[in-house]
Amino acid sequence: MNLRGLFAHIGGAVSLVACGLRGDAGVTLRGMFDFACGYRVRGRNAIVGAASSSPAYYRRWIRRSEPQLLAKAPPLIAGEIPVSRLVVWLCDGSSAQDTPSVASVRAAFEPEIAITVIAEADRTQAIASLRDALSHLPERVWLLPLRGSDRIANSAAQHIVAALAAHPLADVVYWDEDVLDGGARSRPWLKPDWDELVFLAADGLTGASLICADRSLEALRNLPASGGFSDLADEFLAKVAQQVSHATCLHVPLILTHRLSREVPTDRVSERKTALLREWPGLEDLVVVEGPQGGLRPVFPLPTPAPAVSIIIPTRDRIDLLQVCIAGVNRTEYAGEIEVIVVDNDSEFPETRQYLAALAANGVTVLRHRGRFNFSAINNLAVQAARGDFVCLLNNDIELPEPGWLTALMRHAVRPDCGAAGALLLYPDGTVQHAGVAVGVGQAAGHVHRHVDKNVEGFRWMHRTTRHVSAVTAACLLVSRENYLAVGGMDDACFRVAFNDVDFCLKLARAGLRNVFVAEAVLIHHESKTRGSDFDPANRARFRAELAALQSRWHTESVIDPYQHPLLLRSSERAVLAP
Repeated sequence: MNLRGLFAHIGGAVSLVACGLRGDAGVTLRGMFDFACGYRVRGRNAIVGAASSSPAYYRRWIRRSEPQLLAKAPPLIAGEIPVSRLVVWLCDGSSAQDTPSVASVRAAFEPEIAITVIAEADRTQAIASLRDALSHLPERVWLLPLRGSDRIANSAAQHIVAALAAHPLADVVYWDEDVLDGGARSRPWLKPDWDELVFLAADGLTGASLICADRSLEALRNLPASGGFSDLADEFLAKVAQQVSHATCLHVPLILTHRLSREVPTDRVSERKTALLREWPGLEDLVVVEGPQGGLRPVFPLPTPAPAVSIIIPTRDRIDLLQVCIAGVNRTEYAGEIEVIVVDNDSEFPETRQYLAALAANGVTVLRHRGRFNFSAINNLAVQAARGDFVCLLNNDIELPEPGWLTALMRHAVRPDCGAAGALLLYPDGTVQHAGVAVGVGQAAGHVHRHVDKNVEGFRWMHRTTRHVSAVTAACLLVSRENYLAVGGMDDACFRVAFNDVDFCLKLARAGLRNVFVAEAVLIHHESKTRGSDFDPANRARFRAELAALQSRWHTESVIDPYQHPLLLRSSERAVLAP
């Protein structure tokens, strides 16, 4: 490193610590102490996590990190561009073609790409104009639905065109966005790879996507010419979303759209709900989410009769925890039959044995698992004995404050392509313990958004949004018994304690199933109160062996999780932009 680079490195470290002191001084100071003591990853993660809670951190990232990312795009070369014409549709009813939003598009795409603007506030005329514009050279014409308040970044064309050139089969390309607040950029939304659950909950395409002419025309052909204009874009995008798949929908992981506001009035959200329900089959309802989160929550139908569920709870003494867990199970409101299976792993205290005997006398199945703690073997034993169509793995240190938790999970678990469904788990202080598991975090797998306050927006409330994930924790995991057995259950040889749920969920994904984090199922988790921490000296050797097995089997040191944004700090479970 030359002298200039050294000074830049030192300056970056100083500015990072300054952001951390603004965000959470206590955590920053502890992080600096850990870093000085040789725990560099832990210390740096603490400093970055504290810094990210300050608005200054995003400004720092825009100033220091984003220019390097944007500079990587190749230049546009005439004759090699997979876009000949861009049709800009002002879909919020703006009638002027010289708005700042259109000007930003022209600055980004012209002169290499021709621009046609459709600004019609009449539904019939808008559909006719769009069809006419998109019918010209359809293989190289793309549609950009735009609001009059959106701004497109100057470098957008280079990155979007380069992505399309590398993925010629894509028919939708979308990117990330943030908000302009008083002229300053804030509140970035880092989107995952294509996930229809996310885009049902919130509109992530308008102003931040291109849709090829063929796909656009197919959606337009099925739109009725009569009706209101305000929900036209929602109907159109719902039809597009129905047609695309993960293979044909391309994500450019850069922040290329800046909005004046992301807030949508409740009546406008209700209009979007009506349009989506009309166009999206298989939905029972879309609930309008009140409060700061906003948006919609998809509700899928529950079969009649509801499937029988076997709830499996491993335990060893600590009846104070088990009693709370069992009380929550007893309060659970669910239309189907519930079987409760408690697996006792060598409890020693007489009061525990008395309590288990009382449970057995009241219809609870009590199984015995002798020997050292093996979470995988315990659950495999219970699943073999279970009578339910579905099995719910549940830790004994879980509180169930809301009676509808199982119904919320089941609405997703019964879907044909669902593997495992997992809940939003909170620590007792209200911060997030589990909002899905991302593979590759810490070169292994980690709980994303861990320790984030549930009431803080983060990246557009992704910790409060039901969505697909690579894995969910077995602290609360619902899966069909058939699928559990089909993938061989949990690996009780390689993953006795840690990573068994990650390995299990990845086996489900390999079988063609998708795992779901269900944010409306909210539980409280007193993490590892029974078995202790993986980082205790007595557990380290076992944990290292399980980590090595995970890395060997699933290549977690290098894999990029499709549901985890590549710009996030890979060493930290807390979702923060890498500095």
